Amino acid sequence: MSRLVGTLVFVVALMLAPRMAAADERVDRLVALGKVWGQARYFHPWMTTRAIDWDAPLLAAIPKARAATTDAEFAAVVDAMLRTIGDPVTRVEPVAVAVTPPTPRPLVRREGAVVVIDLPSLGGCRRLT
Repeated sequence: MSRLVGTLVFVVALMLAPRMAAADERVDRLVALGKVWGQARYFHPWMTTRAIDWDAPLLAAIPKARAATTDAEFAAVVDAMLRTIGDPVTRVEPVAVAVTPPTPRPLVRREGAVVVIDLPSLGGCRRLT
């Protein structure tokens, strides 16, 4: 009987795992939205010089951020929130991330009459100095 209950709990957990991952992503986006809002709200140079309702853009952005399913959608939500400030330089700019793999170095090579063994290229090894 306990094996049946254990198996049932395991199957239910497997079925809920994708929903939990999506919920974690939504929470991460809301945390990021809150951090951006906090930086804009408390550190923007216009904080003390202009009468801006800093909370309204956040409250409008929260449901949109929860509904965002991609990073591009989320970036658009954050950008729209920041643009309500009216500052042309406070915005989200896309970053092109070029991932270039490291150039593999040979483990053993010759430099003239000397054989050089490159241990850091083994991965995870550190140079001892």
